Amino acid sequence: MTSPALETFLDVNVERISFRPDQLSPQQIRDKLSNGEFVELADVPGLVWKKTSDRVPGGRDYAQNAGPEHPNHYADIDEPDSEGKTLRDLTLAGTEFMSVENWRTWYQKNRHTDAKSQGLLPFRVWQIFGEMVRQLQAKNDTKFLCAAGVLAHYVGDACQPLHGFYHSDGYRDAKGATTKS
Repeated sequence: MTSPALETFLDVNVERISFRPDQLSPQQIRDKLSNGEFVELADVPGLVWKKTSDRVPGGRDYAQNAGPEHPNHYADIDEPDSEGKTLRDLTLAGTEFMSVENWRTWYQKNRHTDAKSQGLLPFRVWQIFGEMVRQLQAKNDTKFLCAAGVLAHYVGDACQPLHGFYHSDGYRDAKGATTKS
């Protein structure tokens, strides 16, 4: 951190953003959720938004494991299309390809017609980082902190090897069939 004020601000609010490292256990997360306790901001995208509202207040799924939040947690950037080009190749070749619309079109052409199979993680990170900048410029510490906490979840997802690998649910053959390993 280059800004002592920002470092202090984040340190004071760490428990709003995420668990402290010595408290991060699956059982503690389950206990907090089942008791209706506060959910740390970094866990909201996975533990609240990816649930149905009848199970968790604020849930965005319209059915179990089906809703608008799911594509935001990964991106299969290494899957080749029929010409051997990947999303990574196309995106690095020119900024004109860097749009949700172009990525969705690529997914559609490559047999990924269900929205939940069209990973858009980089765009979610970009979107929330932009919100952080807007809130910082507006001097709205509360909204800045909220965006920073939520962004921590997606940046964590981006660091998970299988969140960017098209074989993450098992080996896919050339026809798209999946074999679980």
